[in-house]
Amino acid sequence: MSAVSRSSSPNSNSKWSLKENKMFEEALAYYGEGTPNLWDKVSSAMGGSKSTEEVRCHYEDLVDDIKLIESRRVPYPNTTPKQMSFVGQLNFRRLLEADGS
Repeated sequence: MSAVSRSSSPNSNSKWSLKENKMFEEALAYYGEGTPNLWDKVSSAMGGSKSTEEVRCHYEDLVDDIKLIESRRVPYPNTTPKQMSFVGQLNFRRLLEADGS
């Protein structure tokens, strides 16, 4: 697995390290969806290493990825839940439950 991911959004060409992805996931889990000024808070929780726009675009890219997986246009990741991040594990479980597995 690569130590760096790149946002595929046309509005963001930033690279995300494993550490940044982890900080993003933890901040998102802490604040939760629907929190006012969520992207500002997540960006701040990441120490400002990513702008509010980069954080928002990264989230939207992940949501798009999940939609592709759920629509079966992209196969399930070939990994075990132990190798996934916390958010990845939650999404994996959700997919399995929706699939009836």
